[in-house]
Amino acid sequence: MRISSTMSKATTTILITGGYGFIGSHVAKRLYDHSDGYHIRIIDLVSKPPPSMGTICHEFIQGNLCDLSTCIAAVKGAATILHFAANMGGMGTIHADNEAEIYAQNHTMTQNILKAASLPDSTVTKFFYASSACVYPEVLQSGKDISLRESDVFPSDGTIPRPQGLYGLEKLNSELLMAQYTEKFDIRIARFHNIYGPGGSWNNGREKAPAALLRKALVCRRLNESTQETFDFEIWGDGTQRRSFLFIDDAVDGILRLLSSSYSRPLNIGSDQAVTIRELAELALKCAGTQGPLAWLRETQTTMSPRLSSDGPVYSFGGRDEEDVAARFRGGQVSSGLRRSKVVDLEADRLTFAIILPITSRGLPNPNECLENLRKFIQSLQETTWRDVHSSSDQHFRFVIYLAIDADDSFLLQENKARQLIIDLGIPSSQIREVINSEHPKGHVCAIWRDCARQAHSDGCDYFVLMGDDVTLLDEGWMRKCHSTFSSLAEATGLPFGLGCVSFTDVSFPGMPTFPIVHKTHMEVFGGEVVPSIFINQDGDPFLFQLYRRWGTSVMFPCRLRNEIGGSVEARYTKKHAANWSLAPLVRAEQAVANYLEISKGFAASHIADIQKLTLDVIVPCYRVDLYSSNRVFVFGGLAESSAEWVHFLDDDIVPSRDLLFAISDAIRENPDAAGFVCNTQFPIADSVFTTAVHLSGVTYFWVIATKIPTDIPWGVTANLVSHRVLVPSDFATKGEIPSPTTYSLSYPKTGGGEDIDYCLTQRATHLSIRQRNPNATGRYPGFLPAPTAIVTHPWWNNGKRSYWRFHKWSLGDGHLINVYPELSYRDYAPNSAECFLLCLTAVLSGAITLSHYDGPSVSRVLCASLLRMWP
Repeated sequence: MRISSTMSKATTTILITGGYGFIGSHVAKRLYDHSDGYHIRIIDLVSKPPPSMGTICHEFIQGNLCDLSTCIAAVKGAATILHFAANMGGMGTIHADNEAEIYAQNHTMTQNILKAASLPDSTVTKFFYASSACVYPEVLQSGKDISLRESDVFPSDGTIPRPQGLYGLEKLNSELLMAQYTEKFDIRIARFHNIYGPGGSWNNGREKAPAALLRKALVCRRLNESTQETFDFEIWGDGTQRRSFLFIDDAVDGILRLLSSSYSRPLNIGSDQAVTIRELAELALKCAGTQGPLAWLRETQTTMSPRLSSDGPVYSFGGRDEEDVAARFRGGQVSSGLRRSKVVDLEADRLTFAIILPITSRGLPNPNECLENLRKFIQSLQETTWRDVHSSSDQHFRFVIYLAIDADDSFLLQENKARQLIIDLGIPSSQIREVINSEHPKGHVCAIWRDCARQAHSDGCDYFVLMGDDVTLLDEGWMRKCHSTFSSLAEATGLPFGLGCVSFTDVSFPGMPTFPIVHKTHMEVFGGEVVPSIFINQDGDPFLFQLYRRWGTSVMFPCRLRNEIGGSVEARYTKKHAANWSLAPLVRAEQAVANYLEISKGFAASHIADIQKLTLDVIVPCYRVDLYSSNRVFVFGGLAESSAEWVHFLDDDIVPSRDLLFAISDAIRENPDAAGFVCNTQFPIADSVFTTAVHLSGVTYFWVIATKIPTDIPWGVTANLVSHRVLVPSDFATKGEIPSPTTYSLSYPKTGGGEDIDYCLTQRATHLSIRQRNPNATGRYPGFLPAPTAIVTHPWWNNGKRSYWRFHKWSLGDGHLINVYPELSYRDYAPNSAECFLLCLTAVLSGAITLSHYDGPSVSRVLCASLLRMWP
């Protein structure tokens, strides 16, 4: 449940259920715009009102009224409830195949909202219920015009009422249910007769006759203009059915008048002028063939007369405003499918999760343990999906298990043990598909995933859950939460729905995105392949997660599972990693997504570049483990685990500035082709003789080199260094090669010294070789660039206490560079500062010895004592 609100001074709260629906939104708009003193609260499944409605409420709750707790939260503090929420539609929705489901959903919502309004702390005093003309028998609405009276619901001969189908029966039963609450609430009931107007459905199977017929007429005209052919015009039935239609503004007038009156019995809100469906179709064709744009028919009368008239010069489209419809038909080629009305099948419309489940009896002390693992998984699957599968909400879910078994697994295949176990646990055989693996070697889980996912995609599944046979699901509602997460990702990024990856939280390995869920959109992008063929039994999970990380649509959602074998326990097969999957395979997949957005979805190339995310992994080597290892080994391991385009090396004892990563991001976006960035590593103020000596010696010069050299910095310290990990050549599309990332050499001391210089030189050379392969490269190669605003503070070594061991080890590491890079080595005969100090010291001591022959030993002792006090 999601709540959003704005400030309101009103003291009387009106709750409108289904307030973003057709009638509910118009009532809300009227109350919001013209009724002072009311706080309008809306609850609905959908997150937005119809187009062009603007703001229509002070407070919005997105939630499902089939959930009693949601109803209780929505009703809190309300004085009046206007109950419009219902699963409804035209003939494309209200038919025999859907009636039982619609009855259950609608009656559950009404019962829940009444129950919530009746709680002891409830403040509800008035309750409006939106009923329907479907409560009247069909026989009274066929043939000649009959003015229906409210009492016609109950036959005069004493027989039981015969409303129109289960939809009408539910409305009638809810009216009778309302009668039981007359002592608690001031009840109002309106029976609506075919309301039409802007904001209603017009092309999804839930539209009413005016919208459907005018849409078909407009499509036929457009297709005729473009092809010079004649197209048939679809009418359901023989066209003799008679119906009356009422414009939405008139319906709202009637609702508000009923609310303000003292009339408490059911009341018809409709028109007394009826037309046949054939006459309505002829009128739609006539209007579609007229010249000039469509316009809304408005009358100046204030009476409650209908606004559908065959004598009028224009026609009111029963679905969206004129500009939206006109733009739809001007915008390009019109689909001929719009000439046909859709039939909504609620059962077929269930979102189907394909549970891809490879199982094996190999590698276990007792083969029966495999069946026990399967039993645990199926039971956890049933427990965590029961509410989603049996929910009476508008959103339905189901799952199909794709059971993959090796062809030579005689234990499982004999008597179909696995399939029969699942059936015995209560899952219908229609929800089980067996995929026999006879092509791939044992333990090639990713190959089996591909086969099952390909079959599930062919079967029309919506989501694909890559599972294992040793998994236990822990959290209820993961299917609806997964679907909601995908919806949120699409809404937040503006990318097509389903372009993303949602991973479970594995309690046995909580930091790793395992057991991913992808949508059928992913399968469309990659031609029905869930992961590339290079994956054997490892790395498929992080590949999917990292792919969509680059688009901001990968997330680990808070639904947990436990992976026993292969998670916290050793796997039953030899783990085989895909070599360099985070290089060329990941780049190719990223380009496939970009091509899909550009070619299939019409995204501009510049827009695609803007929405792609910068990926940066931060690597912090840490000594706080019981290993005799070195800093560079930890850095090397971090690089091996990284899959980002850029890596940021940081020491584990630095203090980063608050905007460090923002500064890095800005630097990368400004120079995306750089080999890397040398950042600014500062030290605290030197407050002792030793730290002052370290500072004056020039040891820390390169730590702040980013503030001194504007371009092509030769090297930088790994305490704060950014490197371009994935270097994509310009000829990648033809050769498909990406060099392996630069790594740290293990030949340098664990205290550091030389390894950062070696890394930067190697990275620079690799980057330069790639740049030379690019025929479009211009200008001088920049090498490592400075990022002076990316600041960290490094503490003085050994807490500022006197110690020379680190500098000694640095000298060994830096000295090793002479052997590695002799071409960069040279001899400098000029003395450095230390050598100058040593020469000075030698000269002073020699002078002291000489003076001692003339002035006595006291002079030499004084000079030596002075020198010792000067020594840091």
